[in-house]
Amino acid sequence: MCDIRFFKNAYNDYRVASELLKNAQVDEFYINTIAYHLQQLQMSRNNGSIAVITEWLENSVDMLTRWEAETRYNLDFTIEIEKLLKSYKKIGEFLNACGLSYELRKELKSNLMREKLIALLPECKKDCDIFELNCFYQIYRRRLAGR
Repeated sequence: MCDIRFFKNAYNDYRVASELLKNAQVDEFYINTIAYHLQQLQMSRNNGSIAVITEWLENSVDMLTRWEAETRYNLDFTIEIEKLLKSYKKIGEFLNACGLSYELRKELKSNLMREKLIALLPECKKDCDIFELNCFYQIYRRRLAGR
């Protein structure tokens, strides 16, 4: 089974980047820190997440991977703010497409659908929070649809 902690880490990194952007300074180290948090979504994908990979994310894998290494180890590396802002927007679209949020996704508003999903989970995963429930829906959505 996909380890949903990677989804949670990716989402929380996006939230950190969001908070940093609210107080953004035009400083290469600050911008690189935001980029580092945004690229963590790639870690989720590389570690088995069953996510809806958007075309932009698929085409930006190399860039995001470069950001991870360069922003941590190369003090002379800088990222253009325009690329950072576009990436922030596109990663937000990716998270929305996957329903990754601490707000219950619309498909799970029905008690019946939530019960069906929880019935599919291993016993040790049934006591989960809303974010985890959203992740499990992403993982089991085809089974829930009867495909």
